[in-house]
Amino acid sequence: MKIPFLRILGVCFLALNWVSCPKSSAQPYLWQVADYATGKEEISALGDSIFYLSKELFTLNLKGETFIFQSSLFQPCYRSKKLEIKPLNESFFAGKSGIYWQLFETKKPKEPRVDKFLNLTLWNGQVLAQKTEGYVLIPETGEEIVCDSIQVCANQLMLYRKDGILVLDSLFAGHFYKTTGSRRRFNDPDFTYLLDDSLWIPLDGSGKTLNHKPGAFWWNDTCVLDTSASEVWLQSPGKSRSRIGDSLICISSRQLWIKNGKHSFLLFSNGRKVPVKPHTERKPICDSLCALRFPTSWVLISQNGNRYPMKPSITSIGEKTANWFLVKSGKRWGCADHNGIIRISCRYDSLLPASQGLMAAKIGQVWGFLDQYEKIRIQPNFQSVQAFKDSVSLVCQEGKWGLINLEGNPALPCTFDRITQSRYDKWILEKGSWKGIANIKGKILLNTRYSDIIEPNLDLIWVTRNEKAGLFNQKGRAIVPLEFSQIVIDQPHQKFVFR
Repeated sequence: MKIPFLRILGVCFLALNWVSCPKSSAQPYLWQVADYATGKEEISALGDSIFYLSKELFTLNLKGETFIFQSSLFQPCYRSKKLEIKPLNESFFAGKSGIYWQLFETKKPKEPRVDKFLNLTLWNGQVLAQKTEGYVLIPETGEEIVCDSIQVCANQLMLYRKDGILVLDSLFAGHFYKTTGSRRRFNDPDFTYLLDDSLWIPLDGSGKTLNHKPGAFWWNDTCVLDTSASEVWLQSPGKSRSRIGDSLICISSRQLWIKNGKHSFLLFSNGRKVPVKPHTERKPICDSLCALRFPTSWVLISQNGNRYPMKPSITSIGEKTANWFLVKSGKRWGCADHNGIIRISCRYDSLLPASQGLMAAKIGQVWGFLDQYEKIRIQPNFQSVQAFKDSVSLVCQEGKWGLINLEGNPALPCTFDRITQSRYDKWILEKGSWKGIANIKGKILLNTRYSDIIEPNLDLIWVTRNEKAGLFNQKGRAIVPLEFSQIVIDQPHQKFVFR
């Protein structure tokens, strides 16, 4: 039974990921549509390109002419020889003629809107347009928002206007901050703050509600105020403001070092102030513990005020590893606990933070693995190693790379020139100029016989060889044969389009 052309085509191209091999041709292409799960071909069509603008609206480009169809391939609702089409969302698509873009409504595609824009893009699925002067946010529902300039963040969109700043989160919940003065910024590890005259405004992308305090920036659950970096004030919830110092250094999101005249102290997130003497270096160990380097030794200071001096031979403090942290004595590394007691002696040339109960240790020029009792679990036979992840470690032996398991047995033999981790937790294997792929446990899915391998999404593996492309699923089974020059992946509608 044949499947009607328009019904099949109508569910294929809403969101497209283009993956192609370079190849030029003046002739139209024969495009084929296949099912995402099975790879079974469903339809073919002739044209330069074809894709959907909405669930019921698609465009066909053929020999330099653009056709937009709504319900019938033989009755286009829009036709142009000069129009460049760009899909946006279900409500709008864009058309470019000359240097300007215009918006089309997918429900009324015959005529564009009057306004012209220099650029059109999307932020969280909504249209953000740049005009010759300023910007405009055009949501699918609701009123348009006009502003002078914008700042795009991962979870926020800040729209600057003459009368203030409108901050929108990813759910489009907004808060307006009225401003009249100059714009200065302050950043700490967690938040961004905007200074308007004497007011630090916290702009938080986590959805947390922040109150406004005159002259303040927020740190943790307290409010530390720094006016022109000359005075530091503390305001805890429900308490009055009090001056606590002249200057501060933010050690972490849980620890501050504050100087007050000739004296200084550590301020922890629980509000505890611990006086400290002059020191040369500060290291956060965990939320409740900080290490300070004094002239004679390092000292661990807890949020309860307890002090744990370390041996004078300890010259450096490294990364946290499980419940311990790395320490260095002379040229050798070891581990200490949160009381400053050495748990793994400083006799190793290098150490990596522990993972899955094992710590990589370098002895001379080779690497092995220790447990928490400093017993060698995997013999030092490797030139290079990585910490264990998902029960395997990437290792190098005699210039070749492979994987070992927690017992030290090969999960993937050391026979590859290079192994790198892919975007979706697989291993890209290389031998010479050929590539293959293995799963996270080291099981080979595709042997090293391809020019390139890419994972466009979690479900697919895209491969090329001799300027041809094909698709495999995550189990290594062929979905689209290795015989096409271009592949379009429409993940929302579970379709492939290839030529």
